[in-house]
Amino acid sequence: MRKVLARQMAVRFVQSTGAQEGLVNLCYFPGMQEPAILAARIDGEEWGAVQIHQAIQVPDLSIEGSFQELILESVKWREVLVRGYFGNNWAWDN
Repeated sequence: MRKVLARQMAVRFVQSTGAQEGLVNLCYFPGMQEPAILAARIDGEEWGAVQIHQAIQVPDLSIEGSFQELILESVKWREVLVRGYFGNNWAWDN
């Protein structure tokens, strides 16, 4: 779930800044609702949370916010568990 949000944020970076490559890292500790670390590497340059928030619209990264942002209540979890997520022509890169 968090990987998908991180990927969406990386795509936003590339689209909005014209970067060639974007990588977003989210680090959660057990029991935390928000990420302890939000960092990015954009074209090889390290970006911290403040820079990230200034550059792109950051979604609600709380557990509940992530669930709503990714519309996870509509996922057919049994089918995902059986077939896997990638390579099934399922929309995941919004």
